[in-house]
Order: sequence, then structure tokens, then C-alpha cells
Amino acid sequence: MKFENLPFRDTSDLTEFYKLYKPALSFSNDNTRFLDIYSYWLNLEKKGNKVVANTDVDQLVSLCDVKNNKWIRIFFCGLSTRIDEAIWITDTKFILAGTELSENNVFHPKVLIGNTIKQTFLVYVDKECEATKVRYTSAKLKKLNIQDE
Repeated sequence: MKFENLPFRDTSDLTEFYKLYKPALSFSNDNTRFLDIYSYWLNLEKKGNKVVANTDVDQLVSLCDVKNNKWIRIFFCGLSTRIDEAIWITDTKFILAGTELSENNVFHPKVLIGNTIKQTFLVYVDKECEATKVRYTSAKLKKLNIQDE
């Protein structure tokens, strides 16, 4: 499966973006790229001393190449797929882990292995395994310290 490779955001003001999202970003080992799985879905906003989320039902994954000032959308998830973790395994390969909802309303583990050179994913969905816990909260998400209004 190919990356969507759609323009996402401007990289000119990463400092402001980092103020809200940096703890939840997944940086490559060489720190030249990061994966963002939360900003579209959560849409964080600072209100006084609080950080609040205006959530969306859809989620997307974006890839920012800080070195080359390029930020693209690489994967879109509707309601049936949720990506919970993004982890780099090399400077050009990463893993996205989450769940996919089947037609029978059962969640199954879903793993995408991304390759930034080929701009492709290998996708694995385990239809034999049912995810028993679908409200996973990553350590990165907890670091955002989101509060109720």
C-alpha cells in the first residue's frame, strides 16, 4: 500500500506545534523526521493553564521531514481503524500499531510497517485474534496532559 503523500502542514512554525504535541511525537533515531498520530484526531488547544482536546472521529498519520521542511499526510483512518502507537525501527522504517473494526463489530490487531524510501506500507491484520482492550492509551498520549474543560 502506498503512502497517501498529501500536503499536511507548513513546517515554518514547528515551535508552536511542539508546544502542544512534542511529547507525543515519534522521532526517527537521527531526529530528522517525526510521525504524528494525534494532532488531527485530538486538535489540542491551550485554554489558560489547561490543554483541552477537541476530538474528531477520524484520525490520520502524518510524516514530517524536518530536515527538508516537508510535512505530508501518509495514512488516513476513518472510524474503523485506530492507530495507537508509532515507533521507528530504523531511520527510514517505522511501525504503526492499532486496531481495525471488522464487519462483525470485532476489533482485530492491525500493524503497518512503513518505509520512507519506498513510501509504502506493509499491512497486517490478524483476523484470528480479537482485541479485548480497544481503549489503549499510550505513554506518549498520557504525556500530553489533556484535561477536561
